[in-house]
Amino acid sequence: MNNFAINSCVKISKFFRIDLDSINIKKRLLLVFIFLFIGFNYSFSQCPDHTTNICDGQKVTVDVDTLPFCDEGGTGIEGDISQNLDCEDSSGLNCFEFKFFRSVNSATESFTFDVGQGQGCTGELDASYFVYNGVTCAPLSSGGSQTNITFDFPLGINEIYIYLCINSNAQVTMCDVCRERPPCTVNVACQELDDIFGNYCEGDPCNIPVPTTIVSDVFVQNEVCDFEVIMESTDSGETDCVDSNGNNQINVIRTYTLKYFDVGINDFITIQTCQQNITLSEENCCVLPSLTTNDSSICAENQSSVDLSSLVTSNGTVSYYTSQNDADNANNPLIDTNVSPLIQTVYYVRSEVDQDCYVTDTITISINALPDASASGGELTCTILNIQLFGNSTTSGVTYSWVGPSLFSSNDQNPIVNEIGTYTLTVTETATGCTSTVNAEVTSDDNSPIADAGSDAELTCTTLEVTLDGSGSSTNPDADLSYEWSGPNSYSANTEDITVSATGVYTLTVTDNDNGCFAMSSAEVTSDDNSPTADAGSDAELTCTTLEVTLDGSGSSTNPDADLSYEWSGPNSYSANTEDITVSAIGV
Repeated sequence: MNNFAINSCVKISKFFRIDLDSINIKKRLLLVFIFLFIGFNYSFSQCPDHTTNICDGQKVTVDVDTLPFCDEGGTGIEGDISQNLDCEDSSGLNCFEFKFFRSVNSATESFTFDVGQGQGCTGELDASYFVYNGVTCAPLSSGGSQTNITFDFPLGINEIYIYLCINSNAQVTMCDVCRERPPCTVNVACQELDDIFGNYCEGDPCNIPVPTTIVSDVFVQNEVCDFEVIMESTDSGETDCVDSNGNNQINVIRTYTLKYFDVGINDFITIQTCQQNITLSEENCCVLPSLTTNDSSICAENQSSVDLSSLVTSNGTVSYYTSQNDADNANNPLIDTNVSPLIQTVYYVRSEVDQDCYVTDTITISINALPDASASGGELTCTILNIQLFGNSTTSGVTYSWVGPSLFSSNDQNPIVNEIGTYTLTVTETATGCTSTVNAEVTSDDNSPIADAGSDAELTCTTLEVTLDGSGSSTNPDADLSYEWSGPNSYSANTEDITVSATGVYTLTVTDNDNGCFAMSSAEVTSDDNSPTADAGSDAELTCTTLEVTLDGSGSSTNPDADLSYEWSGPNSYSANTEDITVSAIGV
């Protein structure tokens, strides 16, 4: 397929000239597809079928947006058709395909052309028709007389196919091909722009008032078009604020230009221009003081403060405010410039030469969060004589400092201590100097249990074992207590009470397993196995005259500290429990 390059017979200007008061651009109210032609005489019964068998080289593509405007001229397009049986339809026609298209965002809606012979069109024509959206087909003309046709693109349709057909070898011609101007009626006039008057001072920066960007402030538009419109402004005259003519005034002419974008030429076309006068007079001039401010930050929770005056450099008289309005009007200045806000705060600085000659700026005081801090201590016991303190922070770039009892201090993150009390950790963020403090407690559990081995005990000839009772020891149900006995002959036991049969010292150790503290108590087991002396006295004799005799046991033990008992036994089941007995029967 060939892409046809349009060559207009009339030079197209990049901009078209507009009357300064208004412009009328033709607009069709309905986007409908129409065609107008003269001398219609179609002799074929239906559209020739050339949508699939157009010969190579018999096609051309035309970008409607590049065509000249119809009120500026037109261009011609020719197509050569070679007789080819393979390209003929059932009616014996060979056709040349003209594809007209516009860009999706094009403002162009209409284009016009002539077909047939006459008025500069020399090509032959036997039949013509158009197709769009691949379905709709309609005839244009069937004879050789010239036909003028105007198309409006249907809504949503950006391509139209036109077929010029002949039944021989020849050329087909489109003449005066052009596009209508963007279909929008724009009645644009200038607002009654007030002249701008202001002040300037020689040597000061040139401050020409900023132009408006609101179109309605400058132009009166009776309707809004569906294509892109922009407003530009240019200043001319003494734009550098140099009084070139010595009249103590700066005179500037501001020109506003309203344009719309034409996709065909890929550029903006002027619709209307409006002018505004700007006059600056040299009066009431002041030399503004210099003013430089610096932002700063402080620590949260009123931990630190900053003097605003330390953040300002100026050769004027400086005051500080909490709002721009107060700064502009010199109302409610701060009495104390040392501030410590709880949240990020903006302060307004005014430096003045006099009441009407001043500049303002701002200082932002940001709040630095305090670093995170946590600490933990522990418990000293009879077996744990040292505790390691643990300090931590999720904030990066911090240092640690501890203080505690007995003038304790350390810069270690996790120091070791051996005294009870409160230890205070200070975490400092190096970048901001902000700190957080937290306490850790070291407590003590050194309470020893009570150990009671019970009373001493004695072994005798009849008491061969004794029980030592440790039940008088600690019985705290909250304590984890253990008992351990030791004694003679490597004796050991781990019960509260023990039963033993050997003399010696037995030691009970009671341990609180929670804190390792213990207590000891001893009990002694002695022995009393000394036998008393028994003496039944001398033998005796019964006679005919001595019918009873006395047996004297007084020769036995007489230890007053001993608890002695006497028991006699003899013939005929004799028994008595006195020291001496009188008997009358013989026997032992």
